[in-house]
Amino acid sequence: MAKRRQGDHPEKVVAHGFEKLGFTIPNEDVIGENFQIQWRSYTAPSSLEGADGVIIPQGIFEHFEWETGLRPYMKVTCDYELMLQRELACS
Repeated sequence: MAKRRQGDHPEKVVAHGFEKLGFTIPNEDVIGENFQIQWRSYTAPSSLEGADGVIIPQGIFEHFEWETGLRPYMKVTCDYELMLQRELACS
C-alpha cells in the first residue's frame, strides 16, 4: 500500500451484510485516523460505488436447507440477483 500524504481522504470501506451472520450492525460509522468503515445491511438499496474497499462475508448469498423424504438431499438456493448487483458495484 502506498504511503499516505497529509490531506488525503481516509480509505472508505463498506462492510456489507454482516447481520446475515448474526452480527449487530453499528448505527454509526467506525472512523479511524486513515480509514472509515460504513456498515450496510444485506438488503440496503444503497450503492457500494465510491468505496475504496468492500468486505462481504462468505456465504451470505447462499441458503442451505436439508430436505427429508424418500431420498434426502441438500437444497441450495442463491440470491443471484443481489449477488450480481453487489459484484457489478464493486468492479
